[in-house]
Amino acid sequence: MDWTDLGAHYLSSGLIQSQRALDAGGQLAEARGHVPERLTIKPTMANQLVWRSIYEYDDVFYIDAIRVGLAKEPMVCGTSATTEVLNVEKHLPWLKESQQLADVDHFSWFAQDYVAMDPTVPNRVIDVRYSIVPNQLVPQWGIDLDPTKQFTQHVNYVNLRRVEETQIDILGSFLRGEQCQRID
Repeated sequence: MDWTDLGAHYLSSGLIQSQRALDAGGQLAEARGHVPERLTIKPTMANQLVWRSIYEYDDVFYIDAIRVGLAKEPMVCGTSATTEVLNVEKHLPWLKESQQLADVDHFSWFAQDYVAMDPTVPNRVIDVRYSIVPNQLVPQWGIDLDPTKQFTQHVNYVNLRRVEETQIDILGSFLRGEQCQRID
């Protein structure tokens, strides 16, 4: 087998695994009695076994780690994270027509409207699609807003990418199938 064959095999297995993860995310939502308004899955760091599933239901994002083994039934790992979908009028009522509002709209477009308020930092809007640990709400990037400069200033883009040993340990346990259970 040469490198071209190996690359084609890796890409095709990724397509199969992503479809299995997407199906499992839908199955998990259904098991909770939810009909998702939208559902996406994202691969996790350097593997095709554990995926991040994010779906929206009733203005809330549900974020889960889905493990799709090579031959086993998909499983959900760890505890789900949830957060409200960003609603500017509700979460940022002080934000009126301004450059910052335009920047929030642009960031939302960039993040495919998978945006929420950071639960740990006031006035920070985050992209919920990516995190090192697939079932946690630990964003990779976001934007910081400043209520004192709302009319003329741009938001500040923040790069939050950091990898801690505990995150790698949790992801490793999911890869090994630990803390994972069947989706019922």
